[in-house]
Amino acid sequence: MHNRRGASMVLNLVCVCVLLFLYGGNAQDTLVPAVITFGDSVVDVGNNNYLSTLFKANYPPYGRDFANHQPTGRFCNGKLATDLTAETLGFKTYPAAYLSPEASGKNLLIGANFASAASGYDENAANLNHAIPLSQQLKYFQEYQTKLAKVAGQSKAKSIIKDALYVVSAGSGDFVQNYYINPLVNRAYTVEQYSSMLLSSFNTFTKGLYGLGARKIGVTSLPPLGCLPLARTLFGYHENGCVSKFNTDAQAFNKKLNAAATSLQKQYPDLRLVIFDIYKPLFDVVKSPSQYGFAEAARGCCGTGTLETTSALCNPHSVGTCSNATQYVFFDSVHPSEAANRILADELIEEEGANMVLNLVMCVCGLLFLYIGNAQDTIVPAIITFGDSIVDVGNNNYLSTLFRADKPPYGRDFVNHQPTGRFCNGKLATDFVAGTLGFKSYAPAYLSPEASGKTLLIGANFASAGSGYYDKTATQNHAIPLSQQLKYYKEYQSKLAEVAGQSKAKSIMKDALYVLTTGTTDFIQNYYTNSYLKKTYTVEQYSSMLISLMKNFTENLYDLGARKIGVTSLPPLGCIPLERTLAGTHESGCVSQLNTDAQGFNKMLNNAATSLKKKCPDLRLVIFDIYKPVYDLVNSPSMYGFAEAGRGCCGTGTVELTTALCNSHSLGTCSNATQYVFFDSAHTSEAANKVIADEMINQGLSII
Repeated sequence: MHNRRGASMVLNLVCVCVLLFLYGGNAQDTLVPAVITFGDSVVDVGNNNYLSTLFKANYPPYGRDFANHQPTGRFCNGKLATDLTAETLGFKTYPAAYLSPEASGKNLLIGANFASAASGYDENAANLNHAIPLSQQLKYFQEYQTKLAKVAGQSKAKSIIKDALYVVSAGSGDFVQNYYINPLVNRAYTVEQYSSMLLSSFNTFTKGLYGLGARKIGVTSLPPLGCLPLARTLFGYHENGCVSKFNTDAQAFNKKLNAAATSLQKQYPDLRLVIFDIYKPLFDVVKSPSQYGFAEAARGCCGTGTLETTSALCNPHSVGTCSNATQYVFFDSVHPSEAANRILADELIEEEGANMVLNLVMCVCGLLFLYIGNAQDTIVPAIITFGDSIVDVGNNNYLSTLFRADKPPYGRDFVNHQPTGRFCNGKLATDFVAGTLGFKSYAPAYLSPEASGKTLLIGANFASAGSGYYDKTATQNHAIPLSQQLKYYKEYQSKLAEVAGQSKAKSIMKDALYVLTTGTTDFIQNYYTNSYLKKTYTVEQYSSMLISLMKNFTENLYDLGARKIGVTSLPPLGCIPLERTLAGTHESGCVSQLNTDAQGFNKMLNNAATSLKKKCPDLRLVIFDIYKPVYDLVNSPSMYGFAEAGRGCCGTGTVELTTALCNSHSLGTCSNATQYVFFDSAHTSEAANKVIADEMINQGLSII
């Protein structure tokens, strides 16, 4: 059955907050003050009831499983995914359709819904369908702000607008009800051109929303368009299942949407924008319906389930309408049933949306902690890190090794603009993760003087540049092998017990988040450059040996009390500027064979994680996939707001690595590292690390 551990974790946090709200007496009892929604029929709760349009859902059987079993204008038998999300956030009623009489007075305090069925990013399509275009929805939102100020007062209204959760769900209608069926459009634009036009509209709308005060925005991706029953009926005559071309179009659009979101967040640092991936959960349900408790995924419940959509075709006279919609993934030929919406809502919380909700929970709980006085204000008590240069925060500063980052330009964008030993211009991905989890300072390098006294309470960092799974990789680089990092960890445990007491120290060890990031050095600074290793082991054999060492290390860490462990995958090794330089492919692209090696290793790593979790049932272990986000950044840098991905910022960016080559004398070092995916020839910049950290939070929430 469907795994909902991440959602359960968030719900547990919600429960904790609710108890605190009750204890605190007068605190707000929802995680956000309001939910404000824009978009199309996927989230329309009745605005089209007040328009002269065919796209309405104000007749049975729509709404038959909703409150009072009456149609509301929702294109569903019951609740929408956004309704279920609102409930999870603590709302007991739903924000009203803005055009309805209910959108008045105190009802406005919890938000409003401006969505309109048949609307989308394409304004022309909305106008043709007599729906409310996004531009008009934005104007209604401005009007709403004025009304809200009259009800709540200017100051409170401003606070509601700033702290509200904004949901945008559009795009499906642009393709299914416009591009694919309108020859004037599909002859004028390729799919790529039309997608780009829609994304331009998305950018404009989001900037407009930001300009009006929105700061927490969740945007849904496209679903698998080719799996919608209507699309299968009209266009699937050559295929037994989903229309693959439409799904490919949706995936390409979603990739661009994610890149656009990243770019917008770089433009507006205080904007918290997340893309809710509804493609994967809906695709999984359609492909394996029985695993999720469904009997039918190819057609909807209403009528024949192949063409029926809107009350023009799905109505009380539709012959063949099912008696039990919980068995159907779709209610009509386009829209999911309430049962499917529940799965989508769980995903909004569990996956990408979990990062936003987690931040919101932390924000609300943080205020309550201050109010109550003595509660912990981080999601985990400590972060303990092992690995190599990707996560080393200064241990190598205390070693006799060439692998150091203790001189400028390293650290130039960090606190006080000083090098710390981090192989970056600023923060590492793990620094960003720590910030998201509520830490105001970072766990120190274990070999540093800072790793003493009460500082040990928030964890320690044992990582060493030049280290790897293979101890010989570390010893030849004069780094700290993983076996020695584990010994230092045992030593840390004794020190922690002296500071915190045996009982508290044991609790910290059990509840801490452990991060293991290594493996890259084993390949690029050992296997690929060591003729003896290459003659002794094939890539597969070498990878298997490293995986065996990873399992052994993880089991030892488990025996020492670790229960929440995140292990990073290999990045796309062939896209690292140093490897492109050595292979002579610097101008032509990534080294494909090295990327294939990394993917092969990552597959083994995931299998090893599954095996370890079976062996140790209370172990919460996740593999952080950093391959995909880095690969996407390198292959489409401009989509994420970067200008350069083929070389690093430091010096020529082709060979500079460590302070031996990347230093204050390196000629050609860039002035603005935010434009570069890499800072030196092997390590990502702070801007890229922020993207990677977001992915780590999204993927790893279930272990926290």
